[in-house]
Amino acid sequence: MSPKTRKRKLEQATIETAVEKRARPATKRTRKTGPMSVYMSLPSDMFLEICGHLEPLDLLHLIRTCKTFKDVLLRKSSVSVWENSCSKLAFPSCPEDLQLPQFADLLVGDLCTVREIKVPLH
Repeated sequence: MSPKTRKRKLEQATIETAVEKRARPATKRTRKTGPMSVYMSLPSDMFLEICGHLEPLDLLHLIRTCKTFKDVLLRKSSVSVWENSCSKLAFPSCPEDLQLPQFADLLVGDLCTVREIKVPLH
């Protein structure tokens, strides 16, 4: 024979709090705004103009910062930004089988392509 189960009595206070929780509108969580939010709100042509004054290593670091920067800097429309950036350092001409961001990563990047580890820059 199974033991008798008792029904638990809800106190009046718990019923009231449950009703209050349902009646409250849900609060929308907002992201914390940080220093990067200023750059996220810039129009893409203005952002690309700023990026045009950076060196290739800085552009590579921006690509690795967030998905939005990666999407903007790897578009076909941003090729002129990469060309302008690479011309500052007198890069050799880019091979046909590589895109300019890949070639810049090969020349100035700080990741070893064979072992996939960071190498110190001297």
